[in-house]
Order: sequence, then structure tokens, then C-alpha cells
Amino acid sequence: MNSSTAQSQVDSEYRANQGALMQVPLFAALAPEPRKLLAYLCTRARFRPGEVIFKEGEVEGAAHILLEGTATLTVARGGVEEPVRVMGEGEFIGGLSLLVDMKRLFSLTASSPVTCLILSGEKFRRTGEQVPEIYRDAVQAIARAIGTWEVRLMDALIHQGSQCIKFLGA
Repeated sequence: MNSSTAQSQVDSEYRANQGALMQVPLFAALAPEPRKLLAYLCTRARFRPGEVIFKEGEVEGAAHILLEGTATLTVARGGVEEPVRVMGEGEFIGGLSLLVDMKRLFSLTASSPVTCLILSGEKFRRTGEQVPEIYRDAVQAIARAIGTWEVRLMDALIHQGSQCIKFLGA
């Protein structure tokens, strides 16, 4: 492969990274220039079926966008991995880990061949130190996402008659 072909592939991947970030509300809320910088900082990783993308309990400061394939989100209960749901192309997980390193609440395992776009929290935070509006815009987008999630959770708990509803807002 010659250098112009290699550069063309890098440029193509960079444009694809920008497109993938635009599909995620957290990144779509950012101004174009900071989003372009983040697209440059992302890495891609490929996983075979059965390969663990991340493990519950690990402290891993990175967010993932599934570009291709499907992956199963599981949680360990009594030593048994119980499936929560299957994630597919375009789905985003790990937004809070961009702001702080935190333990993973779930495991994510490739169900088919998977390609992920990964942005490390360390790179995100360093960029945020240099471009402060990234933090402001990201925190606002994450707060909106948490608000939407809480409404969906509350609706589900009410419809199921769950006693867990009393813990909301605690």
C-alpha cells in the first residue's frame, strides 16, 4: 500500500468517525470543531463473537459506539451472567465514563463480529481542558439523556407496579 492510499484510508475513517459521532446526541450537541477533534482522537476496535468488549466491575474510562454488529449487555447475578438486552449498530454506551473513571455496571460481549468506535475518557477530559465548551455541552447533553432515561424508567416501574418506584429521586 502506498502512502497516498494509506492517507486516503485514514481520511475516510476520520470522516466516518465524524458521521458516527453526529448520530450520538452527546456529540451532536458539540460545536463542529471540537467534534472534529474528538473524531480524530477516537480509535476503532474489532471483536469476534464471544469476545468481551468490557467487563462488569472494571474501571474503564471509555465510551463506545457500535459501528457494526451486535453485542449483548449482561449483568452478573449470583455468579450467572444474565442478558439485559442486545445492542446494535449506532448505539452508544459509556457517556458518563468520559467525565469520570467509574466501574462498569454491565458487561458487553460481541454476539456477532463487532466494530466499535472508542473514545477514552482521558482524551476527552484533556480536550475539555483545552476547549472548555466541550464540558459544558457534554454535561448538558448527558443531563438531558439522564432525564429521558428517568422518565422511561419511572413509566416502566409504574406500569409494572414495582416497589422500586419509592427509590426514585433518592
